[in-house]
Amino acid sequence: MNPLRWERLDQLFAAAEGLPAEERAALIERSFAAEPDPELRRELEQMLAAAGTRVDQAIADGLAGFSGFAEGEKAPDRLGPYRILHEIGRGGMATVYEAERDDREFERRVAVKVLRRGMDTADIVRRLRRERQILANLDHPNIARLLDGGSTPDGRPYVVMEHIAGLPIDRYCETQGLDLADRLALFRQICGAVHFAHQSLVLHRDIKPSNILVTAEGVPKLLDFGIAKVLAGDGDGDGAEPEPTLTGLRLLTPEWASPEQLRGEPLTTASDVYSLGLLLYLLVTGQRAYQADPKRPAELERLVCEAEPKSPGRGDDLEVVLLAALRKEPARRYASAEQLGEDVRRFLENLPVSARKDTLRYRAAKFVRRHRVGVAAVAAIFVTLAAAAAITSHQAAVAREERRRAEENLARAEEVAAFLTGIFEVADPAAARGRPPSVFAVLDQGVRRMRFSLRDDPRLRADLLGTLGRVYQKLGSYERAGELLGEAEQLREDGGGDTAALAASRRDLAALELERGRLDEARELANEALRLARETEAADPRAAAALATARCLRILAEAELALANAGAAEKHFLEALEIGRRHTGPDAEEVSFTRNSLGELYYRQGDFAKARQIFAEVLATRHRTLGADHPDLATSLNNLAVAELALGNGSAARDRLREVLQIRRQVFGENHDAVANSLNNLAAIEAELGDLPAAVADLGAALAISRQVFGGAHPVVAGYLNNLGSFELRLGRFAEAGRYYQEALAMRRETLGPRHPEVAETLRNLGQLEEREQPERAAAFYREALAIDRETKGSPERIAESLAGLGRIATCSGELRQAESLLREEIALRGAAARRGEWRRPAAEIWLGRVLAGSGRRAEALALMQKALAELAAAVGPRDPRVAVAEACLAIVAGKAVAPAGLSPAARCSCSR
Repeated sequence: MNPLRWERLDQLFAAAEGLPAEERAALIERSFAAEPDPELRRELEQMLAAAGTRVDQAIADGLAGFSGFAEGEKAPDRLGPYRILHEIGRGGMATVYEAERDDREFERRVAVKVLRRGMDTADIVRRLRRERQILANLDHPNIARLLDGGSTPDGRPYVVMEHIAGLPIDRYCETQGLDLADRLALFRQICGAVHFAHQSLVLHRDIKPSNILVTAEGVPKLLDFGIAKVLAGDGDGDGAEPEPTLTGLRLLTPEWASPEQLRGEPLTTASDVYSLGLLLYLLVTGQRAYQADPKRPAELERLVCEAEPKSPGRGDDLEVVLLAALRKEPARRYASAEQLGEDVRRFLENLPVSARKDTLRYRAAKFVRRHRVGVAAVAAIFVTLAAAAAITSHQAAVAREERRRAEENLARAEEVAAFLTGIFEVADPAAARGRPPSVFAVLDQGVRRMRFSLRDDPRLRADLLGTLGRVYQKLGSYERAGELLGEAEQLREDGGGDTAALAASRRDLAALELERGRLDEARELANEALRLARETEAADPRAAAALATARCLRILAEAELALANAGAAEKHFLEALEIGRRHTGPDAEEVSFTRNSLGELYYRQGDFAKARQIFAEVLATRHRTLGADHPDLATSLNNLAVAELALGNGSAARDRLREVLQIRRQVFGENHDAVANSLNNLAAIEAELGDLPAAVADLGAALAISRQVFGGAHPVVAGYLNNLGSFELRLGRFAEAGRYYQEALAMRRETLGPRHPEVAETLRNLGQLEEREQPERAAAFYREALAIDRETKGSPERIAESLAGLGRIATCSGELRQAESLLREEIALRGAAARRGEWRRPAAEIWLGRVLAGSGRRAEALALMQKALAELAAAVGPRDPRVAVAEACLAIVAGKAVAPAGLSPAARCSCSR
């Protein structure tokens, strides 16, 4: 059939496919009335009948049953050297299994795509073989690699691909809280992969979020070339003739298709560019470009082919790039995926983009934005030259003003010198009488002298009050610090005129409130400080003003982080970091403070490797600049130890924490919250290494110190209570664990609010505690925790913990279908957050194996549990009790042992956790 007849057939099919039977018949009659074509009419009627059959088959497949296999179809145990583990997905033509190669040549986890029985027509077999050949020619770091291929015993082809454990790109961006720059960086990698495919003469035709998975390391991978089209030389690789482009088969995903795909027109690389534009729109705005019901294809097709996408409302070059990629006419879009990715890069670097009209004014504006400092300097030269005459005429007046200021500063310096001399009078032997004064005695003497001797200079009093307040804060005396910082702020507000000083006071108060756990007040003060700092910088854009703005940004970011607003926190941290590097250099303490906070953000999001890298870099910088016994160096050691523990390096973490504890005791003394923090972290490591009695003792000491320091309800105290409850639970002291958890929950709700991630953490712990005896109450705790974590975009690992609890309870209550769904989602999340030494994923797979066995899928269960048991032993060691319990579970499923009698369902079901 020639191309023109194919095109007419495709248009008729598209028009008739969605119509009721009577309207479809009328359309066919009208279409062939003027130009009868019996052969073409017969082809059309066969295609429409086949489409109906596919729909019926899809419905039947969807109802085929809990096992995940079509009626009469059994999952293969093995294909060549690959042992099939379980099904991980299915489409209209093929089923995808997770498998592992275990033929003693080498071991590798893979994904095996097998053509489904009943779909093995000559046409579809040729298409799967073509996909195999396409993948064989695509060797790119952002494209899932082809590893092998073959045929099943009954002749159906299969493809063996790299197994990608990750999340769809849109979900990855959401769960990781990525900012715009990071989202665009991922997108550019996908553009590179698509361009590579195009250079290899391959058109993907199905670019969408579910076909782009991002690994735990942050690497995006383009998948599923099942409906890809080879643009030239379109053979299947086995000597067959080239396949015609059967556009009437409608090989597309409507929501992610280009206008020409929906209209059935011949496709070029511009079609993939359009799909990339739809993806970019989603990543930038969080919404689809066209808001239409996918179940109403006619409406969707009308919007895509006729309506312009809603403006993102950004008004910048990125919006221009988006809309250029989404132009209706293929010839007006970007010529290649590479050009689209290049314009995204240029936007990130503030360079002109090719999609915008290239005017002199536009390029000049871009130049100014990239070179603000240089342009400002040149402008300043011209301004200086223009004003030279006026300045000369005022030189005498300026000289007199400078002399007056110098005299005033000299007088202030003399007053400060007298003040500093006076505060150490308490160390005079006549006053001390053999008793060395404490730090607090010296500071209190300073406050008294300042109020007596500096009454006539409120500006100097405010400066000294601020300094003393910050010192009291560092010593853990928060009430006294609050009094002095508040007095300094009031003096500066009453004095008026000095916005920089008032901004500093509000920033200091925000930092204090943050440390005291008053998070809403801290954020409000930090926002006000930032507003004043930006006003100051606008009037005086020198380095000092810019750095003051950066400090306010950092405090605001820390408040947002404490309030679980990770996206806002990262944005403020990165802006503060850029300002600090520009004005102080990479080794300045200003930069180290901000980088340390950024590392904490990534740690809280579960990106422990990224956090460890940042903490190690900050530690190296502080070793060079601060010395070995500085408190800030101890902070870096502490943070690096916590990251090492999260990554499974317990012994290294314990050694670092002991060094931190020694430094902090030496610098701060025994009763300081920094010492309590070190004891808490050391306890966590001791518990991880199996020394629970030592962990309880150290954490009890930390709790006592924190109660003394903070006085009442405080997030830090609540955290120690929560941790102590977990240790008591592991020791089997359930009543004690419950008391600690309940006190922690009440305190966290009081200080952090009811929808905070730390509230969810304690709810999960209460769920674990109640799971044994009161599973319904435990399920309520888990569900509330899960809702909070989804609402606040918590880390994949936290969400997985709640899903695990609900999965266990569903298993014990016999709700196996629900249990399987929950456990598979948990396992997928743990795969995205997997790290060395992680035991929770194989533990989840042990549970899933029990569910599969209970559903009658014993062979699949045994294969999964054997693999999980090996991984669990590698993670925690073969002698760990968790391994023994998992072995018992496997023996029960294998029929070599029976579950102990006389236990409640919950107790019997708790074996592998």
